[in-house]
Amino acid sequence: MDLSLSRSQMRMNGSPQNSTIFDSEAPSLPLPTTSARGVKPGALVDVDLHKDHPSAKPSAAHAQKLDWVDGLRGFACWQVANSHCLGQLLNGVEWHVSTLIQPFPNSPATLSPTQEVLAGHNSVMLFFILSGRVLLNGFLKRRDPSYVASGAFRRPLRLGLPIYAGLLLHIFFTRIGVYHINTFASDKLQAYGVSNWFKYPEDMDIHHPAMQSVGGFLWSVPRMFLYHQLVPYPNRVQWTLPYEMEQSYYLFALVIFASFIGSRRWIFYFLATFMSWWMTTWSYPFFVGLIIADAAVSGHLTSIRSSRAWRYLHPFLLTFTASLWILSSMPEVNTELKRLENTLLHSWLPDPDWNAGGNIGFYDSSQLPFWKPDNVIFIHALTVILSIETTPVLQAVFSTRPMLFLGKISYMLYLFHPLFHATVPSLVMYLTIDYLPYSVAIVLAYLVNMAVIIPFSWLMYELFDMPSVRAAKWIVDKLFKDPWGFHAFAGCVRAAIALPKRVVRAAPVAVLRVLVAFPIVLLRAGRVLVARWTAKAGYAGL
Repeated sequence: MDLSLSRSQMRMNGSPQNSTIFDSEAPSLPLPTTSARGVKPGALVDVDLHKDHPSAKPSAAHAQKLDWVDGLRGFACWQVANSHCLGQLLNGVEWHVSTLIQPFPNSPATLSPTQEVLAGHNSVMLFFILSGRVLLNGFLKRRDPSYVASGAFRRPLRLGLPIYAGLLLHIFFTRIGVYHINTFASDKLQAYGVSNWFKYPEDMDIHHPAMQSVGGFLWSVPRMFLYHQLVPYPNRVQWTLPYEMEQSYYLFALVIFASFIGSRRWIFYFLATFMSWWMTTWSYPFFVGLIIADAAVSGHLTSIRSSRAWRYLHPFLLTFTASLWILSSMPEVNTELKRLENTLLHSWLPDPDWNAGGNIGFYDSSQLPFWKPDNVIFIHALTVILSIETTPVLQAVFSTRPMLFLGKISYMLYLFHPLFHATVPSLVMYLTIDYLPYSVAIVLAYLVNMAVIIPFSWLMYELFDMPSVRAAKWIVDKLFKDPWGFHAFAGCVRAAIALPKRVVRAAPVAVLRVLVAFPIVLLRAGRVLVARWTAKAGYAGL
């Protein structure tokens, strides 16, 4: 899942204030709306710099901000953090089914949609489609191969460097025994009928090479990207990151090949997507995201929205999305949907092998493990993205400040939330379970946990996430753009030596900024909500 692109990196218009992810490397090339070397205004230029191949249907893309993508990704990341927390807080507790979430015990439909909001099961699929949607916007806008070259080199640095920060904190927690609070809390909670609490890191993780030596620590992230061998963690959320890495390079190759085809690239897109879907790989969500991005940049989505049929297609899309959201959130109905999908989509195809135990065509696809692509979840995530893409009201919802804030800290929230899930709720429950009702203790544990994770993720965004962006750009500039020589090499050495000092000096300022600014942000948000509520209630003048 690509949680690493910041808000300012996902602009589609060409102004300096709204630059794309690779604008810092982009040479001075004419925009698609500029006439150059005989190319008609609005035509898209192929990657071949020696030839210009206008697309068959030239249409200038409207200036459009993709803030909603950042907001949707942040919301999905919050859902992931919720699912890993609430699943343990409520696991094995009978009363919560009828009192905490579900107002009507005999109606499972009232429980499932609520859980879907708190911990959506399509979050990972949303991450992957959104990665394809935004990763190559800059290239699709200008058709400059330097965008792809820069992105291909920066991708492992951008995704990999922040992982070391989370692993360092995990090693620190392990060395000082912070995770032992889980054992104490679990022993005390057994008297209340809770037998499955947050997991203590296994012995195999404690003795992992990444926890024992500097070399093992440094090699842990490349090994994860190359061989899908995850770094030790209380909850291995990083299983999505190797897919993010390898699928990014598939996207780079696909968009380069498709650029040489010109207006018939859609056939190439379809073939690549169909083959990856048939083989049940994780490639097709990324490819579909790229198709949506290309359709938006080339103006095809605008053409569809301006057609007469859109007045019927748009309500149908929204209704279908809402219906699928409700139906797929019910376990029994979701199982039947997967069986129906299995019959309609796979029964007429040769059966692809999806794991060591069987084939989708002969076995029930409702039993697919969570680390394998699921067509029902994919259709659900795709319809959600298309609904937001084509509905300005929904874009405005996911472009609000809370959503954008979650999007800004999403990568750090994704990396660090398992560490605090494994410590903070256990500490709160251990201290309060003897004095508070169980329901109150659970709610308090959840609120305290989130109150710690969100500001800490913001702090890590300031200390590690943004510096990793600047470090990746600096490395690309030094290797591929700046002149080489002894003085340049000496400058690189001095900069590398000074980097730890800069981080240490910036840490107190970042901590103070988070501690002071976070309550102010909450206070302002509360004032805005109160003002809106009083205005709607007719008390705006009070």
